[in-house]
Amino acid sequence: FVVNGSKKIFRFDDELTPNEVSVLISLLTSGAEIEYLALCQELPAGTGAELGEAIKCSGKITELRVFGYIMGDPSPELFQLIVASLNPALEHLTIRSVYDENMHQLCDGSPGKQRLTMLRSLKIKDCEFRIPLLAKWISSLQALESLVISRTNLIPSDVKALAAAMRKLPAVTDLSLCEVTIETEDWQQFGGNFFGKLTKLSLNSDKLKDEGIAVIVDEILASRRRRCGLEKLSLYFNGIGPAGAQKLSELIACSPHLRHLCLGRNPLEVGIASQVLEKCASSLEVLDVGDCRLGPREAVSLFAHDYCALTILKITCNKVGDTGVGAVAQLLLHSSGRTLKVLKIGENNIGEAGALVLAKGLAKAYAIRIMYANKNPLGPRGATAILDALAAVSTVPIDKIYMYWCEIGNAGASAAGKLIMRRGCRQLDLDNNSIHFKGAKAIADSLNSSACTIEKLNLLENWIGDEGIKYLLKQIILKPGSVCKLLLDLCGIGVEGSMAIRQAIETQGALKKLMYVEHIKGMDESAKAILREAEGISHNLKYTEIEKLYE
Repeated sequence: FVVNGSKKIFRFDDELTPNEVSVLISLLTSGAEIEYLALCQELPAGTGAELGEAIKCSGKITELRVFGYIMGDPSPELFQLIVASLNPALEHLTIRSVYDENMHQLCDGSPGKQRLTMLRSLKIKDCEFRIPLLAKWISSLQALESLVISRTNLIPSDVKALAAAMRKLPAVTDLSLCEVTIETEDWQQFGGNFFGKLTKLSLNSDKLKDEGIAVIVDEILASRRRRCGLEKLSLYFNGIGPAGAQKLSELIACSPHLRHLCLGRNPLEVGIASQVLEKCASSLEVLDVGDCRLGPREAVSLFAHDYCALTILKITCNKVGDTGVGAVAQLLLHSSGRTLKVLKIGENNIGEAGALVLAKGLAKAYAIRIMYANKNPLGPRGATAILDALAAVSTVPIDKIYMYWCEIGNAGASAAGKLIMRRGCRQLDLDNNSIHFKGAKAIADSLNSSACTIEKLNLLENWIGDEGIKYLLKQIILKPGSVCKLLLDLCGIGVEGSMAIRQAIETQGALKKLMYVEHIKGMDESAKAILREAEGISHNLKYTEIEKLYE
């Protein structure tokens, strides 16, 4: 049970037992103020219809999310729950991984049309439904504003039926059709008038290529000509090259309100990418150009514009190098230092020199809360400069730092400890960084600071040895709850380290999740035995969960 703002949320990530279903039914029928219910696993046999009726009778749930298995047999209980639970109060419905051949009970007939008069958002993911019936049902949802359909294969007749249904929806402004198969010429069936009224459009992983982009852009421009109301455009992984990017620049030039642009994993070229972004740089809040084959010159050209409203920047999996990251640093110094909250620059071949330059920009990045710098050869000096800059620029807590595979060494780990003591950090990933006892001690010493808020600490594949493990766990035990999840695989765990792990498990409240131990073939047999015993204790006491313990 979670209270998010004023909304009362019940979310079940594990499979419910019959007793838990009975309790939930009692809550719903006794007037409990549940507004958002998420059921993320199967239901016990024979409980779907009754629980669905309880949801309907409650009349207070405005958002329902029902997830079946990603792979597997049909989910009759979940399906029965969906059919039985529909009521006029429902505003948001998410159906995921539910398979059933009797979809017509939900999609067809007047009862279905009457029940969802207030539905504003519908998400259908990983489901196998008959599209014509689904289209007929969708066309009756006249209050619908947001529609998401993903991972569905559509034959031409399906596209025609779905497009016709969408054109009948007067209120839809947010459309997401992701991982669907639609032929290039079939995109025309949706019509420029429909596309033109959208403010949010996501067509990720749809194999559009340049030809599909050209059809969609031409349809939109033909309907709106000079102005388009797009605020969000997401075209991740569509094989868009220079020609498609050139077409996009025409659309973006007519989209003065564009705030969110995702072009990740498309083979863009430097001049084209820069031209596309020049049209909307000053209004963009979110920009994703990850894995777009950008090099140093491309980055310099790309970030020469004024991104004065940017809050999220993702340029991971490119090759911008030290020169390109210098352009990012300039961006932080001049335009985005006070607005950027998330910076993702992992896997860009940034070395020590680039890290030192980036640190100068980060020294002005007052708003940054999340940073991905993973898989860059930053080295100890480079990592220390970045972490020191983040520690000094603000006292507002850091949310996540991903700096794995960065060769940061003990010096970088010490800088991470200083960051934790000054600003805290909810998730810190430092795996495979040549950190030894000295670095582990520096991090451990920071855990007792008042600013420490770590939920996940990842030190995988750092040979901190038994001494490092013992010292780290001792500090965690001294302040129970300072770390919720600790990852220590391939850290040189011996008998003494294993005994320290067992002691931490036996200390109530010290940890919730302790470790992933997946590769213990070379471990001392006595240490293995202690860890297996610790696993049994964790299950019996239910203080700590050890994940994936096997040889």
